[in-house]
Amino acid sequence: MTAADAAPDLDRQIADVFALLGVLLVFVIAYLSAMFPLVEDAVRQPRPTVEADRLRLGRRLRAYRNLIGGLALSIVLIAVLLLPLSGQAVSGWAWPWQRGYRTTRAGLIVVDLFLLLLFAVSGWLVTRLHRRGGELTSG
Repeated sequence: MTAADAAPDLDRQIADVFALLGVLLVFVIAYLSAMFPLVEDAVRQPRPTVEADRLRLGRRLRAYRNLIGGLALSIVLIAVLLLPLSGQAVSGWAWPWQRGYRTTRAGLIVVDLFLLLLFAVSGWLVTRLHRRGGELTSG
């Protein structure tokens, strides 16, 4: 099989994956969108003066941290699923002004970058939750 024959096959594989990928990304984005305001509210709460309230807030922060950590794991799993196709798309990359440019391959690379951004936001939220939890226990 020549490179010219492999190009349409790779594009077809990427197009087939986009249907499943769309569903997965909707769930990941919706989950992050639902968690973001909850995390912001919990992190911005003033330090409770009553010990029982501090413990309750600490448990809530840990629960949110675990949920966002699970989201980050989901993002990594989606990226791992895309890794073989992404590798092929990058190895046969052509710029838009060059012959052989494929929109489906560029779209896959954009999705990979978007997953990287979502992972970074998840990590940032986990870090904020962890720091805030530490502030509650340090007094």
